[in-house]
Amino acid sequence: NPGKMSRRGKDMLVYLSAEGTAMVLSGLLLAWSSLLRKNTTQLAKLRRYVDDSHQVLALFWHGNFFSLFMLARGVNAIVLTNDSFRGRVIAGICRRFGYSPVLLPAAVNSSGLSQVIQLFARRPGLVALALDGPMGPYHRIRSGAIYLSAHKDVRLVPIGVASQRKLTLTCRWDRQQIPLPG
Repeated sequence: NPGKMSRRGKDMLVYLSAEGTAMVLSGLLLAWSSLLRKNTTQLAKLRRYVDDSHQVLALFWHGNFFSLFMLARGVNAIVLTNDSFRGRVIAGICRRFGYSPVLLPAAVNSSGLSQVIQLFARRPGLVALALDGPMGPYHRIRSGAIYLSAHKDVRLVPIGVASQRKLTLTCRWDRQQIPLPG
């Protein structure tokens, strides 16, 4: 039936849509970041842990992820996101800023933790993960990070963004924070 798009065609359309969205958002992030005053000295601690051959899981609240793309630029990190359209957009932005994205299954009862454990078995230096992502609830910690620290000798390092002037998107579950210029 010519009216129905093949599975491969749909996958290609989703891929192109996600990559196009990621490209636009990456450009906006670059422009926005050039207007901010930044202090990223605390990232040196994170780099020291990795340089000392520790496996590090950098943890942040989902509401800070947008700002972290630019602020942590240059840090060689694997970023975990879910395998969904939003996750694919995030993965596209990650690639544009030099991070290596890993898409975990989007299903709630999936094998996400086992995949993260396998990832750490390959000895990456730094992996970044939103503790309360991808869909909340707000600031509720998932236990997988604690398990990795306790059983796999992975260092947990909290990272975040602080801004005196910011826009908080209260309509979103994660209360996304966007620092304002200056």
